[in-house]
Amino acid sequence: MYKYNAIFRILASSITHCLVNILYLSRYNRFLNNRKLKSYLMKKSTIYIAWFVIILMACNSQTKSNTASQNATTLNEPTTNCYTYLKDSNQVSLKITVIENKVKGDLTYNYFQKDKNTGTIEGEMRGDTLFADYKFESEGLNSVREVAFLKMGNKLFEGYGEVLEKSGKMVFKNRTALNFDNKMPLIKTDCKTVIIN
Repeated sequence: MYKYNAIFRILASSITHCLVNILYLSRYNRFLNNRKLKSYLMKKSTIYIAWFVIILMACNSQTKSNTASQNATTLNEPTTNCYTYLKDSNQVSLKITVIENKVKGDLTYNYFQKDKNTGTIEGEMRGDTLFADYKFESEGLNSVREVAFLKMGNKLFEGYGEVLEKSGKMVFKNRTALNFDNKMPLIKTDCKTVIIN
């Protein structure tokens, strides 16, 4: 940006110089042939117009480049959101951080009179659906299973379906056949208010 300011200052100085010359020649044009004066003014005007157009194009290009860079930075910025289901002493809490389509976070299931499952998830968004590996601890054992959540507005609905064991973890047999439970929606919540019991 500084280099464009310098160019503008040079251009302004040159235009001022040109105007002074024009005024000078206009005042003493009786000593000059009118054809020479017109030729001189035409050449000078063409030069300065060309410089002005080049500078405008350069500035426009720089502005587009800065805008594209800012948009790319915005897309790459991580966003963190929290979702909670809480009813009848049953609680599911999910906190996720999304960078582009990659997702990491914490997931806890705390159902009434059942063992609490606490762990982390890592996966990706595919359209409006989150698919992730849930690594958790339950009854002193570490396990891994695939989870899926469908995003609709400010709610997430967990998907259920037939599973099978693959490479030491439980995965969905057919992702396209999942049933998303609308009876236990996880509602978007302020992360400061999320309490894990």
